[in-house]
Amino acid sequence: MKTKERSVVAPAATENVVPHETPDDAELMERITTFLHQRNETPLRQLQVDVCDGRVTIAGVVQSFYQKQMAGHCCQRVAGVRHVVNNVTVEQ
Repeated sequence: MKTKERSVVAPAATENVVPHETPDDAELMERITTFLHQRNETPLRQLQVDVCDGRVTIAGVVQSFYQKQMAGHCCQRVAGVRHVVNNVTVEQ
């Protein structure tokens, strides 16, 4: 009985590729940042946004719990977001 040999070809190495970042992540980050900047809440414009595989992490400081919740809600409303980690802290 003959067995077929299979050759395995390694994917080509590409430069400047960030691990786990898909092309959609950069676009998603841009859409989230734009959405936050359109809100009338100035602290939301200063939040840090990170996206990896559709999972969004937001961080920074806001003045109220309402602003923290609004930031998380804004991120969830953007199409393509799979999960939001809200690391925003409320200034005391």
